[in-house]
Amino acid sequence: MTRWIQGLAEIAAGNEGYDGFVIDQFGVLHDGTTAYPGAADALAELRARGRRVIVLSNSGKRAAPNGKRLARFGVTPQHYDALITSGELTHQMLRQRDRAPFDRLGQRVLLGHPEDDAPLIEGLGLQPVEDAAEADFVLLASLPEDRSAEALLTRLAAATARRLPLLCANPDLHRLTPRGVEPSTGWLAERHAAAGAEVVWLGKPHALIYTVCREALGRWGSRHFLAIGDSLAHDIAGGLGAGYDTCFIGAGLHGRDFDACRSPAERDALLARLVTEAGAKAASVPPTPQWAMPTLRWV
Repeated sequence: MTRWIQGLAEIAAGNEGYDGFVIDQFGVLHDGTTAYPGAADALAELRARGRRVIVLSNSGKRAAPNGKRLARFGVTPQHYDALITSGELTHQMLRQRDRAPFDRLGQRVLLGHPEDDAPLIEGLGLQPVEDAAEADFVLLASLPEDRSAEALLTRLAAATARRLPLLCANPDLHRLTPRGVEPSTGWLAERHAAAGAEVVWLGKPHALIYTVCREALGRWGSRHFLAIGDSLAHDIAGGLGAGYDTCFIGAGLHGRDFDACRSPAERDALLARLVTEAGAKAASVPPTPQWAMPTLRWV
């Protein structure tokens, strides 16, 4: 059963608490436009107590531009030990090519959004192409705020018809925009897979990115991990699948629904329903978090 807490101090302040934290970016630290009050302070408190912090994001961009964006929300390298994005993971896998399916993808790539996705292949010797008929695989990473996921369906149609392998460097099915919650790149990749094409998922909730986090935390001496996020399907399911304890944040994707709750009983019922729905949609065990907080705070 999930226990609601008001701040991380309740589970991280003592000597026996968690010592390694994997914390989502969008929906936990900021909403894409505004920083969530108290979130940066919570990270600062963790690090002041010697806890290790990884900011983990399904952003299709590499770590450096994400770091610059986080800094605009008051979250700087002093607040975390590492920033790991699915875009950075994709770049490293394409560079190393030491495991399947990266070792057999070829060199010609169709970028979902060429202008934004080009940095992911910079320095790798890959050849971007505009015609799916010439491509060996597809790389889908970024989706600008002013462009809808539906607008990319036409660009991907020929690649889907050819059943080209697709690397999805942002598995999020939905994203927060100034217009509300909208389909994201993971939604597009699902349609590609539904047509019988191969999709390689890089990012939450899939195992590889959590393995990278575990390895980093282990090198720093952490042994008791907590994954924190606002997406039950990605942050919570991914953390649980990797063997982490998890903490759900009510703000973010489901913020409006939790804001409408008028009592703890309504809040608990809403979370239980969302957990059940997430499990049913994924045909898996419901992703029940150990902890939940309205927003990320220290106290």
